[in-house]
Amino acid sequence: MKVVDAKYDHLAPRLEYLSDLPVLAQAWKKTHNYIRHHNWYADTLELDCSAINLEARLREWGEVITGNKYCPEPLRLVPAPKNAKWMFSSEVEDESKAWRPVENDQVLRPLAHMNIQDQTIATA
Repeated sequence: MKVVDAKYDHLAPRLEYLSDLPVLAQAWKKTHNYIRHHNWYADTLELDCSAINLEARLREWGEVITGNKYCPEPLRLVPAPKNAKWMFSSEVEDESKAWRPVENDQVLRPLAHMNIQDQTIATA
C-alpha cells in the first residue's frame, strides 16, 4: 500500500506543486534544519515561531503564491565579525548599535538574512 500520492512521484517546477501543502511542509523542514545547523547568526526565535501552527502558516504561504501576491522581503544585513567577543551596552540610544563587538577596531563582514518564509519558498 502506497502512502504517498502518485502525483508526487514526478515533481515539476510548476505553481501547483510550489503552493502544495506537502511540498511546502518538506521544504520548511529542510530549510528549518539547514538554518539551525549552519547559520550561527540565524534568528532562532523566528524559526521557533514558524513552527507554531505550521499547517495554517503553510496554507497561507501557498495562497499567497497561487494568488500572485508573493514578493520576497528585502534581505536583512547581519554585520558579523569572523571571531570576536561581543557585549551589550544599555547606554547606547540606537538599539541597533547596542549589541556590538568588544573591540571597536573589529572589521565586520556583511552577511545576509532571509526570513523563513522566503527561504522555504526558495527551497520548494
